[in-house]
Amino acid sequence: MSQVQLAVRAGVAPSTVNRYEHGVMAPQLEPFVKLATALGVSPCELLPGLEWDPRE
Repeated sequence: MSQVQLAVRAGVAPSTVNRYEHGVMAPQLEPFVKLATALGVSPCELLPGLEWDPRE
């Protein structure tokens, strides 16, 4: 998936995705969750060592 496609799916600017990917800035919680959702993964999958069960 391209940065533009990810940005559209997550509802953020393509330049923002580029900054995240290059480590210029880190997403706040809400955009982070939107990015994970757009990628079809749990936010935990993007953060090694974090475990989360939404049923708990």
